[in-house]
Amino acid sequence: MVFEGSDGAGKSTQIKLLAKKLAAEGRKVVLLREPGGTEPGEEMRHILKHGNYNLSPRAELLLMNASRAQLVDAVILPALARGEDVLLDRFFYSTIAYQGYGRNLPLPTVRSVINAAVGELQPDHVFLLRIPLEVAWSAAEDARGYCQTWARIASKRKMWNSSPGSSKAMLK
Repeated sequence: MVFEGSDGAGKSTQIKLLAKKLAAEGRKVVLLREPGGTEPGEEMRHILKHGNYNLSPRAELLLMNASRAQLVDAVILPALARGEDVLLDRFFYSTIAYQGYGRNLPLPTVRSVINAAVGELQPDHVFLLRIPLEVAWSAAEDARGYCQTWARIASKRKMWNSSPGSSKAMLK
């Protein structure tokens, strides 16, 4: 299961509540975040979120998906094979939003890189937590750059208004 939404939307809160409920039912739960979730993924997360490298949008896309590929191969697929529930705080939908719409990369390129990272893996459920853009802006650490990115994303809202249950359609 994947939780998506802007910063401040309550993803972390809701995912922890669901993890607690599932664990109380006796289910094994793996709680993960993107980018990150593995040692190399956490290093990449640091570069993406806190590094002062002025990465190009394409480099950002590739680094994000390198982290994702490692997470899928090292953690998610093995957990699913053991019958565990995997809960993700963000997944490839955020990449479509941030790197595709926000950073203006061609969507076919974004989707191709995502497909290379996730293979056939698709979430069973996606929860999109929506809040007013102004609230998301107030939660941003780097308000100026973040607001510019979200303003570009918001101007292309059709992505968020697509028909439900079509995670595969997002990647075509």
